[in-house]
Amino acid sequence: MIVTSNILALLLGGMLPDIGAAAKLLPCDVVAAETMVTQSLADAAELKKELLAIPSHERTYVNTVMAYDRFDQLLGVVDCLVSEFSYLSDDVKNRNIPNDRFCSAAILLRADKNFFRAFQEYEHYGMAKEILTAEQQYYFKKVMRSFVSQGYSLNSELFEKVKQLREKEEALVCCFTNAINADRSFVVVDESMLTGVDPEFIAAQERDEDAKIKLYCNAFVAAKVLKYCSNRVVRKTLFEGLQRRAYPENVITLESLIAVRDERAQLLGFDDYNSLCLHNSMIKTPENAYTFLDFLEQSARVARANGIAAVKKCIPSDVILDTGDTILQEDIGYIITEYEKTVFSLDDQLIAEYFSAQKTITGMLAIYEKFMNVEFEYTDKVAGAWHDTVAGVTVYTKGRSAILGYILLDLYSRPYKYSHACCFNTMPRTVSRPEQPGVAIIITNFPEAIDTQPILVNHDTVRILFHEFGHAMHGILSATEHYGSRVWTSQHDFLELPSQLLEFWIWDRDILKLISCHYKTGESLPDELIDKMLAAHKFESGFYCLSRLFLSRYSLDCFSTGNHKDTTQLLFALFRKHFPEIVINQNYRMQAFFRHLALSGYGPFYYGYELSQAYAYEVFAVIKKHGLLNPEIGKRYVNCILKPGASKDASELLRDFLGRPVSADAYVAWLRSLSQSDETQ
Repeated sequence: MIVTSNILALLLGGMLPDIGAAAKLLPCDVVAAETMVTQSLADAAELKKELLAIPSHERTYVNTVMAYDRFDQLLGVVDCLVSEFSYLSDDVKNRNIPNDRFCSAAILLRADKNFFRAFQEYEHYGMAKEILTAEQQYYFKKVMRSFVSQGYSLNSELFEKVKQLREKEEALVCCFTNAINADRSFVVVDESMLTGVDPEFIAAQERDEDAKIKLYCNAFVAAKVLKYCSNRVVRKTLFEGLQRRAYPENVITLESLIAVRDERAQLLGFDDYNSLCLHNSMIKTPENAYTFLDFLEQSARVARANGIAAVKKCIPSDVILDTGDTILQEDIGYIITEYEKTVFSLDDQLIAEYFSAQKTITGMLAIYEKFMNVEFEYTDKVAGAWHDTVAGVTVYTKGRSAILGYILLDLYSRPYKYSHACCFNTMPRTVSRPEQPGVAIIITNFPEAIDTQPILVNHDTVRILFHEFGHAMHGILSATEHYGSRVWTSQHDFLELPSQLLEFWIWDRDILKLISCHYKTGESLPDELIDKMLAAHKFESGFYCLSRLFLSRYSLDCFSTGNHKDTTQLLFALFRKHFPEIVINQNYRMQAFFRHLALSGYGPFYYGYELSQAYAYEVFAVIKKHGLLNPEIGKRYVNCILKPGASKDASELLRDFLGRPVSADAYVAWLRSLSQSDETQ
């Protein structure tokens, strides 16, 4: 075939010689992105044509199964790149066009019953003539199951209906995510009202023509203001501004998406969209997911109740409780922060002085390098990247005999950029093409530079960085024969384990000393301050766990049986049940910007954060016994869990590492220990 796109050329054996070449994979503007989409779609169509034209009796694993895998790779890589472009381009007016066009066209290319026919022909005529490896057999069966769950085995009339619904669904997903990406809403307040907020943060904010502060409604600003501002008017104003993000359009879009997904699931023979998504997961059924959440909630609720009782004894004088001594929703973050200042003498802004951005990155790389038996080369500014603040990490084997991958770091906040944190494992690395390095892009929002000091990040930002780098290393170190389904695990509810696992490192005393360095004195975190951090972490964990359980249950509720959902009514009812001690703000519309609800890879899978967390505790307990920087246990972890990736069921990966079936016992023990904290009794 004639290759027209550089993406397919790379997948067929081309090379990325350095990290600059990896950065240039991301289009520089809309014209380049549109060209990439056009060329890649043409290549994908040609790959499909060649695959389907093979006579039935001539089918082999290579010309059918591996050929489909290459087709899947091409569309998967371009899908990542156009998504990244929509997150990072400052061309707000046009940046979503390539993504929307590609997603619509890719669905039509993929949704073809002839793929199923080709695989059936290979199974009938060619499979018996070949000796397949265990991984090849696993991959073949996995793809066949996916064809069935997508309706490829249905009659033509039903399949056409399913395809049309899938097109509608993708259009709604794009609409939902585009609205969030485009949101630049803000509230305006007098500087005098920002008492308690970091002066450096205030100085860095935009001002309107009347010199008032513009507080943009995003997670970074919320963390800086809602937790620290003593002015309840500001807290209420900003909280309600946050609830207006992508509202009301995204509530309408979400409810339409729920209806479409429910109808598609019904046509495919499932009770609801939850059942469709979860039938090949670790948890297997929605009933199992709800039971798992109930099981964890029993322990987390006791810890949270103790925490609420404790903070009510120390309510700040500038907080007004509602009737019945209930706490207003917009005040809870501030109340907890003030409690920790009082009880633990903890100041997040003081802790941030020990975490300058550059030294935190250096410390993190040293930890990953030693534990995972790799070598890194850090590049402060990657030539040819889409923005001049993009840094990069080249990942080598130990001894630098080969390049494993490139990790591009877009870490700093700027206007119009995606305002949360995520990682895209953009380019796969497979055993069939080991010389081609993998590529990952990490997006976070460190604060902007201030002339008088280095960029400082709080400890939660350090946690986020460790988390996203865990995703990146999962993609870079995974080395399977096949590309799989664009994830580096066969079960999506396992996907967060490798990232959540590495968060545990930043709560270890020795690791904290290793990665911290006061920007003035050069000293690491003192033991006294670490003690306070660990005590506060234990105190907060019950709050955090129950909040995540609430989001998990809400995502399942949205996609349970029934094609009509009033998502606001569902939200309010569940909130009141979960948090009876808090008065819900009547403007609360979290679902409008809860991106995971729309994303095809998540939807009802949000509970996977808790399942991954539970199993990560089991893995961490084993690693802890050997030492968090022990390269031998690190090698075992990489070889048993990361490297096999999607070549096995996740439960098998865990059993290979643990030497036994996995359980949630360690996590439950941790949750139960939270209610035993001396500070909250």
